[in-house]
Amino acid sequence: MGVTGASLATTLSQFVTFFILTWFYASGRSAIKMKAKAFQPNWKLIKTVTMIGIPTAVIQICLSVAASLTNIAAASLP
Repeated sequence: MGVTGASLATTLSQFVTFFILTWFYASGRSAIKMKAKAFQPNWKLIKTVTMIGIPTAVIQICLSVAASLTNIAAASLP
């Protein structure tokens, strides 16, 4: 299946790992306890994380665009 199979297997393994870890933490066997109260949104924290994350995201997008443009320019070289 090539690259498609590899991406499918990676995605599937990420979901399986997520469900196993969720079950493990929710079962109470872990030292870390999950509580529904902890999942309530804290808008001040969300704003802070977003303000920190936006510049980093813009930098990553610019780097990806630059790499793509470099590959397009290099494709025409012998």
